[in-house]
Amino acid sequence: MKNYLKFQVDNSQEDELIIQMMNSAVEQIEKHCNILLRKCTVDCYFEDFDIDSGIVLLPLIPLSDVLNVYLIDEQGIETETTGFYVYGGQAKEVKISTWSKDERIRVRYIGGYGIKTEGKETEPIPETAQLAINKTVAWWYEHRDDSMTLPGEVRRMLNQISYKSWI
Repeated sequence: MKNYLKFQVDNSQEDELIIQMMNSAVEQIEKHCNILLRKCTVDCYFEDFDIDSGIVLLPLIPLSDVLNVYLIDEQGIETETTGFYVYGGQAKEVKISTWSKDERIRVRYIGGYGIKTEGKETEPIPETAQLAINKTVAWWYEHRDDSMTLPGEVRRMLNQISYKSWI
């Protein structure tokens, strides 16, 4: 990041500021695009879904692994089920074969780019997302007194990789 900013001086306070800006940029890009740029465990609750098809679409991608699926009864008691499978391309779907109309479900999964698990690996962070992080941090670094929102140019770039455009 320092090379991208053309930052030559070693200054721990500036280093700390740049790291904070990078973390904030990643968070804002994840929210803007509905994607996970770093490894994260996600719990998704579903109440209103298509009971007939048994399919729920996971809201944040990419998916590395579904850890658990729980059925939640009217009293809020969770019961783990193994009656599910995952399919789909970039937009991962979970098909759950056993639940009743009165139950809600919770899907716990690991998502993020560049995750290696059991011989599988999610794809690396898209170049567009990495460039967006760099451009955002550079903008914020140069305009410290302005608001810390994603610059317009970055928002336009991110629309290419936004998960919102896939669903």
